[in-house]
Amino acid sequence: MNNTLSLRLLGTPDIRSGDQPIKGFVSSKAQALLIYLVVTQRRCNRATLATLFWGDLSETAARRNLTKVLTNLRQLVGEHLDIDRYTVSLSLNKEPSVDVIAFEQHLAANAWAEMAALYNGDFLQGFHVANAPDFEAWMIGERERLHHLCCQALARLAGQAAYAKDLSQAISWSQQLLRLDPTDEKTHRQLMTFFVRNGQRNSALAQYAACRTIVERELDVAPAPETEALYRQILNGQGMPPASNTVHSAPPAITPPTPVHAAPLIGRDKEWRRLLALGQETLIGRPHLCLIHGEAGLGKTRLAEEMLTWAGQNDVATARTRAYAAAGELAYAPIVDWLRSPPLQPALAALDEVWLKEIARLLPELMQEHPQWQNAPTAGDGPWQRQRLFDALTRAFQAGPRPKVLLLDDLQWCDGETVAW
Repeated sequence: MNNTLSLRLLGTPDIRSGDQPIKGFVSSKAQALLIYLVVTQRRCNRATLATLFWGDLSETAARRNLTKVLTNLRQLVGEHLDIDRYTVSLSLNKEPSVDVIAFEQHLAANAWAEMAALYNGDFLQGFHVANAPDFEAWMIGERERLHHLCCQALARLAGQAAYAKDLSQAISWSQQLLRLDPTDEKTHRQLMTFFVRNGQRNSALAQYAACRTIVERELDVAPAPETEALYRQILNGQGMPPASNTVHSAPPAITPPTPVHAAPLIGRDKEWRRLLALGQETLIGRPHLCLIHGEAGLGKTRLAEEMLTWAGQNDVATARTRAYAAAGELAYAPIVDWLRSPPLQPALAALDEVWLKEIARLLPELMQEHPQWQNAPTAGDGPWQRQRLFDALTRAFQAGPRPKVLLLDDLQWCDGETVAW
C-alpha cells in the first residue's frame, strides 16, 4: 500500500497519504503545524511550537493545546513524525513528497522551467490560521520569497529565450510572469517589445491597452513615461528603443525603500562611528568591505539603512538587495540586482565596451542593445573567463562619476558565485 506523505503547498494546500486526501485534522493549527515541520525540515522544541501557534495563551494552556494537536497528528501521520518529550520533527525514515522542497531543489540546479511548472499558485493560497500571528508572519514571508523566486526564474527564462531569438517562447514566459505580477510595467514593456520584434504589432498595442487598464485599476496611476514612449514609438512605426529600457531577465529583489529614521540609534554609537568613518573614506575613493553581524533583532538592518541614508545625502549612489534562504540561490542574483538599480546605470554607461560585453553574460538585455555581440566568439566558461567576468564586475562598480555604497542583506544565504567575487 502506498502511504507516501505528499504535500502540495504551492496553490491551495493539498495533503495526501498515497492517493487519498488526509482528513480529520482537529483544527487548522494542526494542519499548519504539519506544514511548518515539513517546510522548515528542522527539529522544533515543543515550547517554540506552543508559542508559535498559541502565543496569546498562558504557557500551560499553550502546551495543553499543543499536546492535543500532536495527538491528532500521531493518529493521522504518526509514522512520518518523530515526537519525544521535548521536540518534534519529521521522521528521517519517511521522506515526504513536497512541491516546495522540489521547487528549491530545481532552483539549486538552475532548472527554471521546472520551477515554473511547479508553481501552481502562491504558497498556501487561501489558507489562514486564526490567532496565530507568528505563524501567519512566517507564512507570508515564505509566500513572498517563493513568489519572488518564481518571478526571477520566469524572467530569466524570458531573457534566455529572447537571447536565443525564440521570441514565441519569450512571449510565453513573459505572459506567465505577468500572471504572477500583473502591475509590473517593465514586463509589460518587455512583452510589447517581443511582440513587435515577432511581427505582432497589433498584439503589442493591445498589450499596452491591457497595461494601462491594470495600472489604472490596481494602482490608480497612469502608465509610466517609459511605457507611454514605447507605445508611441510602436504606434508611429518607429524603430525599437534600446532593449536595456525594456528587456530584463530577472527583476530586482523585492526590498522596502530605505527609511529615514527619526529615532536615534540607541547603543550603537561605536558601530555607527566606524561605519561613518568608512563612508568618509569612500567619498575620497578608498573602497571598503564591511560586515555587520550579530544575533537577530539587534538592529543590523537598521544600522545599514542609516548608512544608506547618509550616503544618499552625500551624493553617493546606493543600491540594496538581499539573499534568500533558498539552497542554491540564482547565481549572481544580488549582483544582477545591483547592476539593474537606477543609480548604477551611469556606471554601466561609462564602462568600456570590452568590459560591458562581459557584463552582458549576466544582463542578456545588453545583447539585445548590441546585436553584433551575439555572433562573436566567446572564451567559454573556464576559470579564465570567470576571472574576466569578476574583473568586469569590479570595473563596473568602480565606473562612473559617483562613489557607491552597495548593501546586501542576509549574506548567509548568498550564492557561491557572488561570494567568490
